[in-house]
Amino acid sequence: MTKSAIEQKIAGPQSEAERRAQAGGEPPEIEQQTSDADDLVAIRQAIKKGAEPKRFELPGYGPRLQVEYRVIDADEVDEVFEKLAAQVKAKKVDRPMVAGLVDTMIAACVGFYSERTVDRDGDTVTETVPFEEKYGLSGGPVRWGDPRLWEALRLEVEPGETLTVRQAIEQIFGDDRMLVQEHAQEVARWMEDARRSVKTDF
Repeated sequence: MTKSAIEQKIAGPQSEAERRAQAGGEPPEIEQQTSDADDLVAIRQAIKKGAEPKRFELPGYGPRLQVEYRVIDADEVDEVFEKLAAQVKAKKVDRPMVAGLVDTMIAACVGFYSERTVDRDGDTVTETVPFEEKYGLSGGPVRWGDPRLWEALRLEVEPGETLTVRQAIEQIFGDDRMLVQEHAQEVARWMEDARRSVKTDF
């Protein structure tokens, strides 16, 4: 029920909350609570969605050979290390820590990219495109372990031997194991940082 003018004078000046409630609006504190709750929901959804993928230039190749990675989830990490544990038990791995980093990098790979120069309306433009698009390869995105990548880079395979993905990666890095390890560590650090700093600035 609306107060009379006399009642209002006796009661004193109305608060902002009372005026808004009388006008049919919500008190500011309720609006604030709703806003805060919406922000928390948005943050939760952002965390669940995870960080956006990121592209890395491979050492020595520069923009001509780039790899895009995503942040893999806990189940995928567990799967990687379960397989690695079995290989270690079977004595098929001589450097488990490095192998774990490399296998995580393989699992996180979204695709390869490369720069190309094109002519547009008389202007020379440099653009980054999927590796398979630049080289006219069919079959979807090229990832680590893809024979199309190996063929394009002319990796060497001894007659009668089968090239493993780890071996192929070493060849792509010029048989420099330290370069492989450094790149894998860079990707692992990025994933760790990305998990902690999911964009929640709304």
